[in-house]
Amino acid sequence: MIILAGQGESNRGCLHQFAHAASMSPACKSTSGSGTSTSRRFPCGKFRRNGPFWRGLHQVAAAFPFYHGRSGGVPYRPRRNGSRPERAVQRIATRKCVIGGCPGVRRADTDGEIDFYQQVFYDNLDRLVQTDQYDTSLSGNLVARSFTNYDDLSRAYQSLNDAVDPTTGAVGNVLTDNTWFDPSGNRMKSQPAGSMLATKSAYNGVNRVTTRYVGYNSSDTTYATAGSVTGDTLFSQTEFSYDAALNAIQSTDRERYHNATGTGPLGSPSSTQPKARVTYAAAYPDALGRTQADAAYGTNGGTVLLRPSTIPATSDSCLVSLSQYDGTGEVATTTDPAGLVTAVTRDARGRELQRVMNPQTSSSSSSSSSGGCAASDDANVTIQTAYNADGNKSSETAVNASTTNQTTQYVYGTTLTESSIASSLLLRYEILPDSTSGSD
Repeated sequence: MIILAGQGESNRGCLHQFAHAASMSPACKSTSGSGTSTSRRFPCGKFRRNGPFWRGLHQVAAAFPFYHGRSGGVPYRPRRNGSRPERAVQRIATRKCVIGGCPGVRRADTDGEIDFYQQVFYDNLDRLVQTDQYDTSLSGNLVARSFTNYDDLSRAYQSLNDAVDPTTGAVGNVLTDNTWFDPSGNRMKSQPAGSMLATKSAYNGVNRVTTRYVGYNSSDTTYATAGSVTGDTLFSQTEFSYDAALNAIQSTDRERYHNATGTGPLGSPSSTQPKARVTYAAAYPDALGRTQADAAYGTNGGTVLLRPSTIPATSDSCLVSLSQYDGTGEVATTTDPAGLVTAVTRDARGRELQRVMNPQTSSSSSSSSSGGCAASDDANVTIQTAYNADGNKSSETAVNASTTNQTTQYVYGTTLTESSIASSLLLRYEILPDSTSGSD
């Protein structure tokens, strides 16, 4: 049986709500409107009836009913196998415990920065299904609310964001993001809230994207049409080719003409409608799958590109960029289509220590002294970077033998004498090369 996106149990489960109270003892307890009661725990998926309500994982024996995100205020009896509590109830007890006091319990209420209070809910599969944000405290106005729905394979196929009036806490319209998955679990369509524009993808047998489409179709409302572009008005289309090692080696981009007509896959300037401008690019991976060359062919003179098996030479009609790697796998040098080389030196942690643009071993240069610049000013353009003991960038130096080096310094560290926070990680000053004092 193929599970279709959108057929799942949206937000169903025994939601648990927890709050952290720093003043409490490590022992856990639950509270409700009528006071404190003893906490009892049951295995996930095992439910026990107590009065008109049913209890589940992390539920307490007094007034801790099931909760289902968007439904409101009505107790509902779940199936006896404990898998699908359906409806919400009006009151939810708040479980409070100091972190570490309740093994296996995650805190879900956050009383954070000034005016910030957040409450999150989980279903019985421990999936986040609802997030509420309040002004200052739980008794303040609701200022934001969002939901996530899951299909039967626990994939998030829908995200909902409610419009909330922060002055009253009233909930209004909802913005919905939707995602469709193919039978292999690949994301085949996504559509953001408030837009008719959708992105669709087709995949090969090893789940690599072969074609990506961007367009719209107001009649595309079913799962059967989510994986097809028949009837879609497409704006762009990108096709990918792979080598035997599954490296992407060629892409073909089609951009719809402004006066094109028709629906379905995009064509070329000389094809039937819908016509499109077509550009090509090729990539050349090394034996480890790292890209050592990119070749941009543009429209390739209006002809279909047959990718050369070897790296082409750069030219006016084929712009080639090259990359070389050091022994650690980091990029050591790059060469742009104009032939400008940039060499990078890194430390053992992979941080950049020095960048040299147009490195030259001699004084040869394309610069001319008649323009006011000394010969070789465009060669060996060097920028050096240093770090402090905490790993933060402490200085950046532009090496210049003519004017002396130009250094920008970054000073970190604050004390309680000069700040409300004492930390060696906070950036305090940025001192520019032309600075004459610490306060200019």
